Amino acid sequence: MQLEELKRLIETETGLKFDKNNKICCPFHKEKTPSFSIYEDGKPKFKCFGCGENGDIIDFIRKYKNFDYFKAVKYLNNEGYSINSIDIPYVDIISYIQWQLNHLSDMKDFKLMEIYNFKDYKGNFKYCKAKFKINDEKQCMYYSIINDKVVCKRIGIEVPYNLYGLIKSRSNTVYITEGEKDANTLIKMGYLAVSLKSFKYDKFHCRFFKNKNIIVIPDNDKTGDNIKNDVIKGLKPYIKSYKVFPIQDYAKEIGQDITDLFNLKYLDKEQFNNILDEIKPTYTYLTDKGKINSIKLAKLILNCEDIIYTNKEGFFHYEDGYYKLKDDDKNTLMKQVISNYLGDSILNNNRTKNEVLSQLMELTVIEEIEPNNQYLNFKNCLLKVTKEGIKVLEHTPDIITIHRFDYDFKRVDYKNSNYYKGLKYALYDNTDIVEFLQQFAGACLMPNARLMKAALIISGAKGTGKSTFIEPLQEMMKGLFEAYDLKTLEEDKYIISYLINKKCILSTDDGGKPLETCHRLKKLIYGENVPTDRKFKSNVSLNLNLAIVIGLNDIPKFNDPSNAIFDRLQFVEFKRKIRGTEKEDPHFIEKIKKYEMLEVINFSLDGLVKLLRNDYKLNVPKEVQAFKENIIIGNSPLESWLYSCTEVCSNDDFTTLKDLYNSYLGYCLNELSLDYKEAKNECGKQEFNKILQGKGFEFKDQVKRAGIKYKSVLFGIKLNETGRTYLINE
Repeated sequence: MQLEELKRLIETETGLKFDKNNKICCPFHKEKTPSFSIYEDGKPKFKCFGCGENGDIIDFIRKYKNFDYFKAVKYLNNEGYSINSIDIPYVDIISYIQWQLNHLSDMKDFKLMEIYNFKDYKGNFKYCKAKFKINDEKQCMYYSIINDKVVCKRIGIEVPYNLYGLIKSRSNTVYITEGEKDANTLIKMGYLAVSLKSFKYDKFHCRFFKNKNIIVIPDNDKTGDNIKNDVIKGLKPYIKSYKVFPIQDYAKEIGQDITDLFNLKYLDKEQFNNILDEIKPTYTYLTDKGKINSIKLAKLILNCEDIIYTNKEGFFHYEDGYYKLKDDDKNTLMKQVISNYLGDSILNNNRTKNEVLSQLMELTVIEEIEPNNQYLNFKNCLLKVTKEGIKVLEHTPDIITIHRFDYDFKRVDYKNSNYYKGLKYALYDNTDIVEFLQQFAGACLMPNARLMKAALIISGAKGTGKSTFIEPLQEMMKGLFEAYDLKTLEEDKYIISYLINKKCILSTDDGGKPLETCHRLKKLIYGENVPTDRKFKSNVSLNLNLAIVIGLNDIPKFNDPSNAIFDRLQFVEFKRKIRGTEKEDPHFIEKIKKYEMLEVINFSLDGLVKLLRNDYKLNVPKEVQAFKENIIIGNSPLESWLYSCTEVCSNDDFTTLKDLYNSYLGYCLNELSLDYKEAKNECGKQEFNKILQGKGFEFKDQVKRAGIKYKSVLFGIKLNETGRTYLINE
């Protein structure tokens, strides 16, 4: 519904015309100066600043024509007004209630009195509470909408009535009534009012009252007194102060409420305000002498704010659906949080803030924050990702996440996307390799290096499509990745400290530069503790879980005599030349980043689920394994000899270390065209023995055969047509 539609209805019904300021004389009371206006507040509304009448289009028709809900809705429908856009209450629920009253025998004596609409903290419809009169008794029933159908029950827990109004309001004073009718009475008078009847005081909803001054207005009976006590007890850990309106001093009958007092003229607004002004508030974190109790204020702040101090990273604060790491070495930000609670008080000084800060840190500090790695945080939801699949949840500070993807999540099909088709084309339609890459894309979302124990190297000449895979992932992981090359990761002494709170390394570079060592890289891939230098801070050992995906034009030589680095690396080769062909689109990647990021996210999520279902064990295609073996052979003469000439034998077989080393030297001389000195420089005999043992081959001190003692290894040599290759028999 548009504002003009409400304006047209009012002008048609009253015969009055709005002036240039959108005002008319109020149709609900006599006045000479126009004080009745219309405005937009999430939906079109009216309000008279003279008598206080206000509401939406249904409220106007009900009051102006003295209709009940059914008549008002039917009338507006017949007149062609778009009431389906009105959320108080839903037309479907009204129609359903009318059907119940007309057709259900056990509701034949029910008379509908009011319907109250409850919204969640985002302003979305949650449920309705309908109040009926049965003879001289009252009864309420809940109605919700599930899958576009009305059901006669409440979905979820009871939430405060007018919760969304509380969240939108900037008022620091909240009036809390027993029932919804009384809350509406005060709302019409311009107060911020909520009803907490049947509310269970859960932490999530109580926080919306943080640091508020509340005024409790009970009904004049025993139930009202009990609800008053419940309100104070439930909200006291979150509020700044409270007052209780003494209704027993002004009501003349048991059971009367604040609405009765106003309707019966026992009170007017001015008298009501004067009474409250004379009541001294009870403060929750002040001493009897009016000084700050730093422990109580610290506890109140912790009830209202999600704050975590850690020894390693520092100060985390829950904002926008996740825990943000704050750069707050001088405690400036935390003192501002404290200052917000102290307000304009003369107690808002550095001494007080330091006392409260000290208590906060003492109450919260932990060694390090431990995010829940089952969850991914998006702008509109949390995703719980397990081997069973993906579950969408609402944000909550009870689930610790320290990253957020800057997208609204929804499920989409990615297999018809340019991203997916582009990867298939670059890999000659080999879907096995595409799915292999997909697992690493999933690992970027939820890395667990200790479990996957692998990094991915993508190789290929320029223009073969490596960036088609990597750059959209960089866009998806914006703010959550670093783009360091292999050499920097291995050699820069400060680099590890820059990777704190990152999810992955995604980079492309020319490659080809040999790595003199691989010690840090191996630890980083395995998620092991890495000694780390930090500028201007003490050095520490850090344990990082990072997915690593690096694109290279040329694969470097890895100077790792044991070749253990290859146990931790996987390689995919992009061979299809795209640049310079008719398939080249210079804007291809930019189009993906602009229009297909949801497809990239869903592609990655499915890869993550595959990883989880396989317990982080990679499904390695045979083409990928063969390519890796070629790289290993090219990287090291020893590894080349192992792959080409050897196999593990049974316990009955043995070979002397001398023969093994001679076999290796023979292979270097005959197959690799190295001279004797080059072969020994590549791997000396002592290093040779050490490497073989490091690979897990079992050595025995000696074996006795035919009376001869041999120092031997349970290790064999591949057979060729002439016997054992390069083996000098004893």
